[in-house]
Amino acid sequence: MISVAPNGQKTARAAVLGGLSILGDASKVSTKLPPNTESLATFVVLSLIGGGEENFATDAPRFVFECYARTEIDAEDLAHRVRAALKWARGREFGGVLVRWTDTAGPVKFENPDVASHARFQFTGELSLALQ
Repeated sequence: MISVAPNGQKTARAAVLGGLSILGDASKVSTKLPPNTESLATFVVLSLIGGGEENFATDAPRFVFECYARTEIDAEDLAHRVRAALKWARGREFGGVLVRWTDTAGPVKFENPDVASHARFQFTGELSLALQ
């Protein structure tokens, strides 16, 4: 039998969207900076930044979550909602993949000079995903 790691970005995005929807937050969540940032009040960009197999049964991709809003206060609040969504996702399945979440750093203010219209707070963490 060959174990294949599930798509971490797809799973992370589904987990964040699921938790945010429960919180009543309709922020756009993607793996790339949206082309129309000016028209969005809030958005989240998640990026796979490393990781690896945790053991024979789980993969552990690491992510940075960049949370953008028009003000610093709103960007920090969004970061806390995204973290809450990931905590909510612990022990749940997304696309048939069981998820665990661990914060590793943040959130911290980290402005993006390419997106002058929004403030950014970001944090990092690790998902543990059951190998399929």
